[in-house]
Amino acid sequence: MNGYQHLGLDERRDIYRMVATGRSARQIADALGRHPSTIYRELKRNRHLARRSRRQRYGRKPRGLHIPVAKTIGARPQEITDRSSFGHWEGDLLIFMREYGKANLTSLVERRSCLTFLALNPRRHSPAS
Repeated sequence: MNGYQHLGLDERRDIYRMVATGRSARQIADALGRHPSTIYRELKRNRHLARRSRRQRYGRKPRGLHIPVAKTIGARPQEITDRSSFGHWEGDLLIFMREYGKANLTSLVERRSCLTFLALNPRRHSPAS
């Protein structure tokens, strides 16, 4: 016989405690005096107990609108906020529900005079520029 001994409950607890602190399987094996394959086998068999999360390699990336703080409405200059001069335009995209058709509108409004331009977009997405 090769003298293999099963992992005890205390060793298993130590393994998962060390995994939670971010130690690698080889570091855990050295600390417990076990072969690294024993640690890998334990982690593979009981993946649901190891709380270490893995990054998804494929799939959807998080989609969200990231607007830098310097570009927010609250950070606009006072001249624009109080509408004291002509020439500051505000743009917006109006997306309609699909049952109303594929068309969407782009609106441009001059902030002082409220002059408004509406442009028809034939699709829901802007072309890449």
